[in-house]
Amino acid sequence: MTLTDLQTLSPGMYNTKAQLSRHIVERTMAALKMGEDYKDTLKTDEEVRRYQEKIRESFITDCLGGMDFPDSPLEPEITGVIDEGGFTIEKIIFQSRPKVYVTCNLYLPKGITKPTGAVLFLCGHHITAKHESEYQIVCRYLVKAGLVVLSQDPFGQGERLSYYEPTLKTELMSSCLEHDYVGMKSWPFMQSSARYFLHDAMRGIDYLQSRPEVDGTRIGVTGNSGGGLQTTLLTLVDLRIAAAEPVTWMCSHAALMMTGGPADAEHIWLNFRGMGFEFEDMVIPMAPKPVLLLGTDYDFFPIEGLKHTAERCKKVWDVFGAGDNFEMFTDQYTHSYTRTLARKATEFFSKHLNGIEITTHDDNGINAILPSDLWCTKSGQIRGEIPDARFMLDEIQDEKRGNRDLKKAKEWLSEVVYKDRISCEINRRRLIMDMQMADGFVFEQYMWASQKDVFNYGVLLRPLEKQHEKIPVILAVWDNGTTDLAAHESFIRTKCAAGNAVFVLDASGMGNIEPNPTNMGNMRD
Repeated sequence: MTLTDLQTLSPGMYNTKAQLSRHIVERTMAALKMGEDYKDTLKTDEEVRRYQEKIRESFITDCLGGMDFPDSPLEPEITGVIDEGGFTIEKIIFQSRPKVYVTCNLYLPKGITKPTGAVLFLCGHHITAKHESEYQIVCRYLVKAGLVVLSQDPFGQGERLSYYEPTLKTELMSSCLEHDYVGMKSWPFMQSSARYFLHDAMRGIDYLQSRPEVDGTRIGVTGNSGGGLQTTLLTLVDLRIAAAEPVTWMCSHAALMMTGGPADAEHIWLNFRGMGFEFEDMVIPMAPKPVLLLGTDYDFFPIEGLKHTAERCKKVWDVFGAGDNFEMFTDQYTHSYTRTLARKATEFFSKHLNGIEITTHDDNGINAILPSDLWCTKSGQIRGEIPDARFMLDEIQDEKRGNRDLKKAKEWLSEVVYKDRISCEINRRRLIMDMQMADGFVFEQYMWASQKDVFNYGVLLRPLEKQHEKIPVILAVWDNGTTDLAAHESFIRTKCAAGNAVFVLDASGMGNIEPNPTNMGNMRD
């Protein structure tokens, strides 16, 4: 047998590929049931309002890691204007934080004689963001109904690609990949990168309120997919939102876990599910204000999750006697902000922001223009054009520099590792009693319980000539654990030649006990 053969040996009769996901799902479902049972006890508007405050405070502090951003001037600049007949499109750059430039398009109806309702449009994961045809069309429906619309680029998309290389005129990474690569760097500081997306959106509201054409008390928000996430974050945290429409994102954790699909870093909020919070809890703080949940029947966000969340939310609006302010609508389509949904969104915002009930028919005249026509910058990218521009990685690194207390870091790590662990007997197993040979080593396979119903696995390799002696053991912790033995053959031989044994560990989720592959499907659009 070779080390390569040893890499593929089964850790035993247990279904170790399923154990970690099963463990997490069971714990999550128990926490969600606890939260749901508590919400079912809320019978008065006073009880609901107390719960709304609890959600908001807990989410900001325990899930996002705080929202203590500087109150800095926006320093907006209009870099161009497009005349579209009945409305104009202004190209705007503002600073959400010092030197953090946000590129936006402001759709402005002509003939405004007094402040009117406005909508903040937050983009999903299309790399072109506010220039994407799908999003342009939604904004055009809204502006033609007399609403001011601000559509802005998030980090890693549109004109805000952090890893754009000007000399090559291409991006090294963008959208989901950039969000994950950068966003995960927030986790060791008990923060979620969602806080940066949320703060940019809040500054978008600040900008709308600064415009004389906008009634600052009548601002709504919408967006689909990743923009749906940002929409719900904003409704949860920002009390200024008058009406909201999350699109093709709203679901339930219970339904979403069944898909086995992934989530971007900004979709992960520390402690959220452990505290018993569900997707519905991101919308409940809006009650009794108007909310319309929009979705598609064939989305990869399961329709069952959307329907369950809508049913749960409707009960809360009913407590306030405002059941008519909560709606759900779906289109028979896949993951998209379709024209059908855009028309429904327009009717809803016109009614609740401008007090005008309209029926919007499909208008073939509503079409997108070239992305480059909407650029706020000359090149189409902030990176390389504004030398002192800052991006999310810069922001996270600055926060790192202010969090270098090693003692606190160790205390935090210990707390996270041991939190909610269910202790149990280790029950060590040796999988094969006789020592086996592989490439001149003798090896033994072991399993043991790290916590209830979760097993770890490891392979002990020792020099043949010392197979019956007690010798020092080196613990090897590699990214791929026991499935990467051949790649570390030189290390193993060197240590064994020096009279040591090497114990290669598969910690939870690694190596031969790594869960089955995530169902990527078409979820990373």
